Amino acid sequence: MTALLACNTVSPSTQSPISEQGIAAQTTAQFTPTAAQEGYFSPVVKWPLVAVHMGLLPNGNVISWSTSDDTGDNIFDPPSSGEHDLTFVDVWNPTTNTHTRYDNQTGTELFCAGHTLLPNGQVLAAGGHDGLGPVDFYGRPDTNMFNPYTNTWTRKQDMAFTRWYPTLTVLPNKEVLSTGGVNDGAAADLPEIWNNTTQSWRTLTTASTNVFGGKFEHLYPWMHVNSEGQVFNSGPGVLMGKLNTSGTGSWTVIGQRDNYDRYHGSSVMFQPDRILVTGGVTNKTPNTSGNYDGTTNESLLIDARTGAKAPAANMLFARSHHQATLLPNGQIFVNGGNSSGKQWDDSTPVLASEIYNPRTNTWTRAASATVSRNYHSTALLLPDGRVLTAGGGIGAGEDHNHRDAEIYHPPYLFNTDGTLAARPKISSAPSRLGYNQLFGVSTPNVVSRVTLVRFGFVTHSFNLDQRFMDLKFQQSSTGQLYVASPANSKIAPPGSYMLFILNSKGVPSVAKIINIQ
Repeated sequence: MTALLACNTVSPSTQSPISEQGIAAQTTAQFTPTAAQEGYFSPVVKWPLVAVHMGLLPNGNVISWSTSDDTGDNIFDPPSSGEHDLTFVDVWNPTTNTHTRYDNQTGTELFCAGHTLLPNGQVLAAGGHDGLGPVDFYGRPDTNMFNPYTNTWTRKQDMAFTRWYPTLTVLPNKEVLSTGGVNDGAAADLPEIWNNTTQSWRTLTTASTNVFGGKFEHLYPWMHVNSEGQVFNSGPGVLMGKLNTSGTGSWTVIGQRDNYDRYHGSSVMFQPDRILVTGGVTNKTPNTSGNYDGTTNESLLIDARTGAKAPAANMLFARSHHQATLLPNGQIFVNGGNSSGKQWDDSTPVLASEIYNPRTNTWTRAASATVSRNYHSTALLLPDGRVLTAGGGIGAGEDHNHRDAEIYHPPYLFNTDGTLAARPKISSAPSRLGYNQLFGVSTPNVVSRVTLVRFGFVTHSFNLDQRFMDLKFQQSSTGQLYVASPANSKIAPPGSYMLFILNSKGVPSVAKIINIQ
């Protein structure tokens, strides 16, 4: 605890209210004692669009978007009459349960673009779909920014390459890395860096993915910032490596992860430098219908500095096209997907969810959803500790489109009899923090744990932004918490985070939203 006292101090500010009415509105009659073991999925509700992309905004709202053709019947047609020149965008306010359309009308189809939340709270979206399929899928070089404070879209400088399915990663220096994607039907092998100060891109000309010998997966590569400040690639391709983004860039190829190109699997950094890879297809070569075959329940633990790997406990269900979402207690909630590996296949859904506990290396069965969540589905941790699950479809006709959502209530929200648990409360905490600082958190409750979860932005079974860490703290006799912020931007890249406090029963508070940089 002595180390805490060496940090710089930050005074608390008043906690901005985040409504718990979404939970309180659920009557206890809906819950059963099994909720304490498995959690609970809320009834299915309508969603204005198929949520292919979904992210949490600094004001606690949720942005999601689809395509210019929400039926998915014409998304692969050549552009005509303005088609592919806009994107349906929805912003949901969880407190008021209202949806508002803020379509992107900058001339870009943001379907299968890369995206991230910038340290300043704005959404950066790069790339997208040009509609020149169905064999040679073409991307866009377009860069767009969404301002959640004015709810407006703005077109920015184009990238050097067209990219469809790129991954965007916020770096420790506040720049953003764009990796992978499809460039005019071929791999976009050179990464690019966005500088938000100059509002411009630069290309990492000496960081070609060709060093992977064709074994780098360019469709939403799984990129994670490690404690060295480099960006570790855990897949989906079978080779692992890390990217040094300084200067013109360079890759270090580390070696083979396992025997599968885990396309449509997932990868989560659940502690600094610790990654869990789950599921995915076992046969990436498309069959005659253009789909993929086979899934696995195998999981793998990876060190993001060295690439050292170890088998994790197998998931309870083989699945691909699933989502893996970090929870306030550091566990990982996995939902959705199917057992066939085929895109848009609602005939083999995995409706049962499960939760991974990194401390015990065990999986526990969780509640079953009502709706199949497969290809193009999403899941996102909300500040109240619940998980929003939505989407699935687009690309296989109207019958496969899921314009609906279910909210998962994890077991930590319930008492053993199924009633709602009393939650600790954050009375006040800073809204902005620096690194290696001691800051105050006021609460009337006894606290056993303080955790930090980075805001999520998810698509195609990969949450590009989320990460988790425990924070060191002391609690005074008066209840005041003294908490140490993350040591540096390599373990906690600058941006928006959810701060949770947990009581001795593991029940989390509603989060305080803070910005760290």
